[in-house]
Amino acid sequence: MRKKALNLLRMLCVVLTLASLLAACGGGKGNSPIETTAEPQASLNCTFSDFQIIRSDIASSDITGAIIELNRTIKEVFGKSLPYKSDLLEKDETAFEILIGNTSRAETAAVAETLQAGDYTIEMVRTENGAKLVILGYTDDLTLDALAMFSDMVRENSLEENGVMKSLSIRMNLYDQYSDFTLNISDPILVSQADTYDKLGWGPYQFPYLYFTPSGSIYCSWGVGGDRIDGGGTLNLPSAAVSDDGGLTWRAPNPGDKISYVSRSQMSNGRYFAGFVGKNAYVVENLDQNFRSLMTTYENKKLFLPSELARGGVLDLTYQAQEYDPNTGKVTTFPCKINWPNQLISVYYGGSYANNTIHPPQRELALGSGLADLAVGDKLYYVVYARGLDPETGKLGKYSEYFSSFIFCSEDNARTWNLVSQINVNDEIIAESKKHPGHFEGFGEASMSLMPDGSIVLLVRTGSNQPCYIMRSTDGCKTWSKPVKFDEVGVRPFIMTLDCGVSLASYGRDGLFVRATSDPSGVEWQDHIEISFNRYGGTKSCYYTYILPLSKDSALLVYSDFYYTPTGKPEDIGKSIVVRFLTVVPNKT
Repeated sequence: MRKKALNLLRMLCVVLTLASLLAACGGGKGNSPIETTAEPQASLNCTFSDFQIIRSDIASSDITGAIIELNRTIKEVFGKSLPYKSDLLEKDETAFEILIGNTSRAETAAVAETLQAGDYTIEMVRTENGAKLVILGYTDDLTLDALAMFSDMVRENSLEENGVMKSLSIRMNLYDQYSDFTLNISDPILVSQADTYDKLGWGPYQFPYLYFTPSGSIYCSWGVGGDRIDGGGTLNLPSAAVSDDGGLTWRAPNPGDKISYVSRSQMSNGRYFAGFVGKNAYVVENLDQNFRSLMTTYENKKLFLPSELARGGVLDLTYQAQEYDPNTGKVTTFPCKINWPNQLISVYYGGSYANNTIHPPQRELALGSGLADLAVGDKLYYVVYARGLDPETGKLGKYSEYFSSFIFCSEDNARTWNLVSQINVNDEIIAESKKHPGHFEGFGEASMSLMPDGSIVLLVRTGSNQPCYIMRSTDGCKTWSKPVKFDEVGVRPFIMTLDCGVSLASYGRDGLFVRATSDPSGVEWQDHIEISFNRYGGTKSCYYTYILPLSKDSALLVYSDFYYTPTGKPEDIGKSIVVRFLTVVPNKT
């Protein structure tokens, strides 16, 4: 998960003059991964042992632990560790300090202002009475990379020359290192297996998710019911498994393993958005006799205005969401307001569902929990798909029978949500759909990712065996570029960006595919890689996927395999949940 940029530091830099602070550092981002000072600097007239270590009082446990380990290494090499304090305890600056991470020192703030996405640095900043060695990254993870680089220098005993501390200026960019890469995909690993597809049918052992437990284990969950709008048909089958070794082996959950939220978005209050509280579809008798439908669509479906159903006491339009507090481990439910002016309600008539079955908006919102949310700075975005009124006229339009993608934004930690954009299909996309055998539905099941260049990319489905489309926004989801076909198929496409700057996308039906790019804008992508299945069976999978980042350059892909056999023998086939490791390997040395 990408960490927030150092916004607080940048605010502190408003009154700073960078030129005076960085005169000896050669600040600024170079074109190569490493930039060092071209000419030797005048002697600092100090040794490494003259420095003390300063960290932020609110540094993460990872950074604090890395600093402690660094000091152990310093003691091994130099015979003694350095004094180590937080910036809160050490308010009076000493002449020589090693500033690690997001400290309150002006020199840290000045260097932070020069960092771009992917940067981490070790920079000596001269002061009036000494010097500050700033060790800092654009994110906390990149600060850890800078610390690791500095620890290597300590081990090599390369910080001093002729007994005098060097004036260091080293800057690296993680994205540069991974601009040319190869995506490696491991062999499949079985998570859990049930009976055969012939016995279970469609629904159970499908639609998997991955997320971390508080202890750092990986928790995998999946559906064990029918794929029904009313949520019925749940079977008594295992619905989760846990890995304690990063996805290599899996076991049944124990009490305390399960984390009660699915989220990747940390809000400005420090808590994680844990999704909307959903409601199953429900039946209302004689609905046609009491309420006027706006239009009749395909699949025996009608659309209603929410006000009509609410006025009759049929529809509950109250909304609730949840947040997870990592400090207490508790999940809290709270009311929220959804400002959705183009909202319509779908009602199903007959077909594979019960007559007069209302599909409530709370269920529409909850379907995207853990998939459709994206935190960017102090804003939280959420994308949901539904049928809607024309955004310009506020009336039924030519595209209202198809799904649109609705993007909401909250600036108060998910308490209030405002619709910021509605993305409709167009005639060109409808014409393209006629070239494909599947059923065209419109823009549904969208997934968003924050790209390294600061834009937001949206990947969206249009139906089974129908193309998926990609588009991007550079103004906070208010407007979007023209939808471009991403591939020929793409149900429940999922997109995310690793900390190394490489973005990954997974999608399918028919076939399961993974694509990758180091393009910071997400415009240019490598050719897709098809995930292989065994030769047995007909329908191979539901092709719904999830990608969980494991490190700056690796992730875990999960999907269903309807005819998986761990032994290769047909008698051992079963409907299964499977994972594969995705590893980004730089082609540069």
